[in-house]
Amino acid sequence: MYLVGIIEKTCNTIDTSRVLEEKDIFKKCTITKMNQNNLLNFKNVKFDVLIINYKIDLEKCDDYLNIILNSAKIIILNIDYKENIKIVENVKAQVITYGFNKKSTVTITSCEENNIILELQREIISLNNMRLKNMEIKNAYETGKNGVHFFASVCILKIII
Repeated sequence: MYLVGIIEKTCNTIDTSRVLEEKDIFKKCTITKMNQNNLLNFKNVKFDVLIINYKIDLEKCDDYLNIILNSAKIIILNIDYKENIKIVENVKAQVITYGFNKKSTVTITSCEENNIILELQREIISLNNMRLKNMEIKNAYETGKNGVHFFASVCILKIII
């Protein structure tokens, strides 16, 4: 069982839980939701995967975030907030960036009513050491409070676990 941390601005716990159950993520992972204000509580936790789905306020970014980032194996980072790249500059973990940005590891190429298409631009290594190369990922989603970026991160999580 993998330990996954999701750092978001707000905690849409019910909506998030529903999506993760639909994608069968809960069968393989334990999910912990965090926000920038409660990172101190997780400073001693070693995450297999850490998802950062919103713009981190670098002025409020404390040492606890760096401790958490450096203990993770894989970081899935929303790169549409360009400032986010600064927080992973010196981490040892594999960083998988995603968003509409063409330079991201996984690009959101299409987002229509209930479908999202992602394009894996560069090779990534899954948690079980499988090499995943250029591929298109199609997935259905239901628009909710979490938004398209959350669904993109869930799709990435599903292929790496």
